[in-house]
Amino acid sequence: MLKFIVIKSLAPSLYKLLLLGHLLVYEPLANVVARKRFRQRNASDLFTGLMSCRRAMRRVTGENFLKLHIFNLCFRCTLPGAYRTLKFYKFLLRLSCGYGKTMFWDTRHINCEIQLNSKWAHRHTWGAKLTKSAILELSGFYLKVAQVIASKADMLPRQYVEELSCVLDDCPPMPMSRVKRFVEEDLNTPLHCIFREFSENPIGSATIAQVHSAVTCSGQYVAVKIQNIQNKKIMRFDVLNMLFVSRLLDRLQVFLPFDHTNILLEYSAQVPLEFDFQRERQMLSVLGASLHENFPNIIVPEPVDYLCTSRILTMRLIKGCPLSNFVNIDIGNSTWSAAPHNLEELLSILLTSFGFQILEIGAFHSDPHPGNVMISDSGDLALIDFGQVKILSEHTRLLLAHLVISLYEGTNNFSNILNLLRVELSTDDLELQRTIAHILFDTRMDIPEALLSPFDPDFPKELVGVRICNIPTDVFMVIRVIAIFRGVFAAFRMDIHARKLWIDIARRSAKSSHLASHVKEMKRNKSELTELVEKLKMLNTWLRLNNLPCDRKQMFCFARANILSVEDIDAAVKLNKNHALEVAFAYFDNSEKHRCLELVLMNRAVRI
Repeated sequence: MLKFIVIKSLAPSLYKLLLLGHLLVYEPLANVVARKRFRQRNASDLFTGLMSCRRAMRRVTGENFLKLHIFNLCFRCTLPGAYRTLKFYKFLLRLSCGYGKTMFWDTRHINCEIQLNSKWAHRHTWGAKLTKSAILELSGFYLKVAQVIASKADMLPRQYVEELSCVLDDCPPMPMSRVKRFVEEDLNTPLHCIFREFSENPIGSATIAQVHSAVTCSGQYVAVKIQNIQNKKIMRFDVLNMLFVSRLLDRLQVFLPFDHTNILLEYSAQVPLEFDFQRERQMLSVLGASLHENFPNIIVPEPVDYLCTSRILTMRLIKGCPLSNFVNIDIGNSTWSAAPHNLEELLSILLTSFGFQILEIGAFHSDPHPGNVMISDSGDLALIDFGQVKILSEHTRLLLAHLVISLYEGTNNFSNILNLLRVELSTDDLELQRTIAHILFDTRMDIPEALLSPFDPDFPKELVGVRICNIPTDVFMVIRVIAIFRGVFAAFRMDIHARKLWIDIARRSAKSSHLASHVKEMKRNKSELTELVEKLKMLNTWLRLNNLPCDRKQMFCFARANILSVEDIDAAVKLNKNHALEVAFAYFDNSEKHRCLELVLMNRAVRI
């Protein structure tokens, strides 16, 4: 009996087949089947046999229901990773079989294009509902993938985008009892002693955490972000499952139009960083200050440091509504009546700010889906959720700046730059490469290919067979940001070109990069190289003696900001070089930064 319980839990379809085989020897039906003239059997005998089978199936199912339910519950609790793995493959098999049936059976005799489109529309609707049901049940990493799908209004079937739009900020939340326990454990104080008001219903619930509005005892309105520990534990299994499927497709030589394996590898590295709330708090402070200084119309919530822990992030509450409220993902039917009249101007400023983050700072918010972009009550744009911040290498940042310049000027240098970025395409045609480069790294919508989905029958045949063979992990998040903006612009029928908005930033970054100028000087003058290294060594020693961060990444930030000594820090403070100081102290928390600046002032006083 245990054998059948295990089979039903792991493979319900196989269980039904075995049960049917068992019932075929049940006497009333066996007599009918065993007759020599089976095709001429009496209909009433067959009906009697089938009804007896039905009663027998109910009896067998009823006897074992409690045992099966207990086994399923124990299996799910004791081996959640294995349980989710089986659930994932069950969903994948069902979805594949459904599309295979439509491709090879349902459409085999249909020549009418209208009927063919109707069949595929029905299948997409079925597949989208099945996918949504599976994703909401499994949650975890699958929800992160669904967020990407939900933002691709211009690339995927409309049914999938519509069904999965709920996962942007409306995922199943944690119960209030667990939220209260987490807050009280981490802050070591009863909830009512910290907050005068605390909403039981979250204002947003996503894959990593959920956010509750609250009012502190001092009267400050705040947003409290509580980490979902359960999702942290299961995401590792989800990533391994999807990587296994991705690598299996590679081995079977089932090639998709993009490099899915490297994309999943990048997500496997980035998603764990979203659970690091200390890192997110630092990014809110550093990027937020830099964005506010250069783009006053963009608001970033300020963290409330004394109410932040490893699992809780408290920040100033921004009142408004997310951009997803205004985006109707059915292209061509955007809710313009509800959207602000200057929405195009606001989105242009937002896109420009991402050029500044990517090409000048080298660190950027890599998840700007419509649920993470808000229009505040004051009419400004607000950017929230800095858990997924990507930090680019200096090499990649400079190459991206040169790529923007090439795409803007229309030169053929873009092909060599793509090679240096290790973005590999399956075509050598320069014009096709140019088109793909614009789709990947620009938001322009004035080329026909940008307005068509690969599922569209009018999609150019020469592009159907083109594959992106390799997308480096360092570049993928940039492509994802462009793809999200492209999806939003397509939904609102906007044509905003990233390369035109980013060209000044790209030229400035390509010419005045501190690190680039250092490298050129180092090549020309070996003695200056020695001097720079000695300065950095002395700064490193000073930081270490004062118990301040001084590992490799901190020293790289000082070098990038062209701050190589204590005297340079002092000079930057005197001259109000806030941007250089933000870059230099990127990995310092507020207390470490303030202590360092106080020590610098003391050092100045001693010199005087």
